[in-house]
Amino acid sequence: MINPAKTAKDKDESLSEFIRRIISEENLSQRQMVERAVRRGFRITQSYISQLMRGTATNVTIEQLQALAAGAG
Repeated sequence: MINPAKTAKDKDESLSEFIRRIISEENLSQRQMVERAVRRGFRITQSYISQLMRGTATNVTIEQLQALAAGAG
């Protein structure tokens, strides 16, 4: 589970940095994030998570952020 105290950083994080940190802290793979999201009724692809991590995804929607959050924990 994501610890809220750990999410409060002294500096602003990009979405890419946030995803990388959560994956590291939760010891997750991109595939595991997709599987978690799907189990919770959301749709997101491993390819899209990779694009988010590289910072190449554009026009991120609320639905995609919700799926990402579901996959993260």
